[in-house]
Amino acid sequence: MKDEEKLSAERSLEIIGDAIWRSRRDVTADAATPMIVWGALICITGVAVSWTWRATGDPLWNLLWVAMGGIGWAYYLINLKRKYDGEQAPTFAAQVIRWTWMFFAMITVFAAIYSCQPNKAAQGWPYVPIYPAVLLLFSLASAVSTVVMGVNENYGFSAMSLIAAGWALQDSGPGQAFDMAMVGLFCLVVPGIVIKYKTWKQHGGQET
Repeated sequence: MKDEEKLSAERSLEIIGDAIWRSRRDVTADAATPMIVWGALICITGVAVSWTWRATGDPLWNLLWVAMGGIGWAYYLINLKRKYDGEQAPTFAAQVIRWTWMFFAMITVFAAIYSCQPNKAAQGWPYVPIYPAVLLLFSLASAVSTVVMGVNENYGFSAMSLIAAGWALQDSGPGQAFDMAMVGLFCLVVPGIVIKYKTWKQHGGQET
């Protein structure tokens, strides 16, 4: 009887471990395309903000991040409906990653708006440096995603975004926007492509 209980407990742990592994695998595979899309949006917007800000000297170009947030939100809703419409509910791991990045996106948009608030005591539109804090939050969100997905290689990309936060402290406003663009490229687009390639290989070269 005790042997049967022991085998039952071991089997239960095996089933739980297998379910966690499958959940991580599915979340990792599903995260690849959103990472590439969001990374591309951040990269394009960051370069646009940096270039226009440097050319005009006007920090109001940071409001382009609000437009980017709107485009990203529309993509998120379309992707969510396409994936879960009529299918099973998202897993806990997927929910953790989703809400982590959703909060990051909302904080970033609000920070961009706050950075351009008018100040009567200053001439023109003063800029409140928010990029170092945003990049720090980015590294934390990336680290959470890496832990949930179990993709150890992504810790390096999280560290890169943390280093970029340090660079942003030394850069001017337009330079900080460019730092953000590079983080989108190297810390979202590149790992997204790597994950997509690994998933493609695991499925024998078939499109997922």
